[in-house]
Amino acid sequence: MSLGGGKHIPKDKESPYVLHYSGYYGKTGGVGEKRTLKVDVVIGADGANSRVAKAIDASDYEYDIAFQVIALVSF
Repeated sequence: MSLGGGKHIPKDKESPYVLHYSGYYGKTGGVGEKRTLKVDVVIGADGANSRVAKAIDASDYEYDIAFQVIALVSF
């Protein structure tokens, strides 16, 4: 799926986000089928430089969130 087709950001809290995208279900190349999806929430889990966040005009942050895990490994 590609979000390159555009989006509509709701003007109020009751309206959905409308995402326009190209679906490539079962295709191995060529042009995707144009589709539209209405959603209440858009979640971007694609990293610090999120293309999803940019696509929905999410705010920029002046801080980073990082998680550190220390694991005990014994041989």
